[in-house]
Amino acid sequence: MLARGMSRKTTSNNVLSGVAALLVWEMVKVALTLAMLFGAPWIVKNLSWPALMVGLVLTMKVHWLALAIKPKPMVSNQV
Repeated sequence: MLARGMSRKTTSNNVLSGVAALLVWEMVKVALTLAMLFGAPWIVKNLSWPALMVGLVLTMKVHWLALAIKPKPMVSNQV
């Protein structure tokens, strides 16, 4: 949701409106995440809360893993 909202074209190129859009879409993302967490027990019977929380934390932190294993750019020695 955040990426979709931020990729939309805005009518103005104002930095403040861009920051406001980022905050709004981040709040939408958090609200939907909380709604799914609260709705999970009714949708998934015999829900394992520890597994759900571990999966949530790993999902939120996986970008650090991607940064750690990202290949280094090649440096050319051209003068």
